Amino acid sequence: MSAPYHSTKEAPKSTSRKQELYDWLNDNLEGPEKLKLKPVKQMRRPELWKMVQDLKNGNEYYIVDKEALKYGNTVVR
Repeated sequence: MSAPYHSTKEAPKSTSRKQELYDWLNDNLEGPEKLKLKPVKQMRRPELWKMVQDLKNGNEYYIVDKEALKYGNTVVR
């Protein structure tokens, strides 16, 4: 059985602030998708939230995975 903090998800919630959504997208978008990200003052919160939902679908973002990558390790699920 895993400890509860092992399954803590990193992705923002629907109640996250606009800047938090923007920062998370900036860190997780890659390639042509990142080009769609305009400066934060030009984007509305619902638009940012839609982009977060689209990126989160099918992808799981766990805090422990990000920490493992810092040290060159890969988490296998």
